[in-house]
Amino acid sequence: MAIKPSPRILPQNKQAKNQTAVEQEKQIEEVLSYPILLSDRVDEAVKEAESFKFECLEVGKKVGNLCRMLRVVVSLSGSTTTSVSFYDHPLTRIATEVSKNLEKSMALLKKCKRRSVLHRVITIVSTVDFCKLRRHLNSLIAYMKCTLSIFESGSVGGGIILTLR
Repeated sequence: MAIKPSPRILPQNKQAKNQTAVEQEKQIEEVLSYPILLSDRVDEAVKEAESFKFECLEVGKKVGNLCRMLRVVVSLSGSTTTSVSFYDHPLTRIATEVSKNLEKSMALLKKCKRRSVLHRVITIVSTVDFCKLRRHLNSLIAYMKCTLSIFESGSVGGGIILTLR
């Protein structure tokens, strides 16, 4: 029966690796917490939309898929069963883009709330705005799929299979 050495006996670089993994996990959670929070707010705004309901629902579905992927990345970063080493620069870049597009989504969805006729005339919303937003969200979903596939391939014992339908 092997006895596990106490933390004081472990080599210094082993302790440093464990410490940096915990710090890295916290950093990834901090970076992705804002987009996840924004996606929850977008979901609420979709429910409150009165005009362009179909377009708002489409945006809501895409944001929901994006949110699930972000949550998977957070859970993968905190998982003790995977030996995946996260390089956080792509994640921070993607999180920045996701945040920016979710803020645009919020602004567009707020314009679809029930308001007076005068407000509707002043704040003109067209389907072109929704098309642009859907295109941006589709590209972000593709980036997240790619990122997840990279982290998936490095994990032990397979990975998480995400399907978007």
